[in-house]
Amino acid sequence: MSPAQLSYFKSKLQDWRSRLLLSAEGAKQAISEPDAEVGDEADSANATVQRSMDAHTQDHSTRVVAAIDAAIRRIATGDYGYCEETGEEIGLRRLEANPVARLSIEAQERAERLAGTIAGATIGGVI
Repeated sequence: MSPAQLSYFKSKLQDWRSRLLLSAEGAKQAISEPDAEVGDEADSANATVQRSMDAHTQDHSTRVVAAIDAAIRRIATGDYGYCEETGEEIGLRRLEANPVARLSIEAQERAERLAGTIAGATIGGVI
């Protein structure tokens, strides 16, 4: 990958990280706000669902920020854009769609098939 392409992805990752942190901060503030007086059970249920969604948003953002930070570290070490399983190039189209990708499409598909096979065997009780 060329230095210009690496710079592009680093910038893209940093911008994404900044947006996520802003979103997570909003969710964190919403979660930490004291409960407002609610009118009835429906309002209370809506408030509970909203708090749950805010907590999920914050948790998801934290995990994605960690993945972004790992991708930025891979750019710094020269490992970005290479499959962690095969060592082959991941490909620009995949990185454009998923800038934190660590596996090539083929390796990702193998991992998902294996996970599905293991999950299916576990669910079925046969290993």
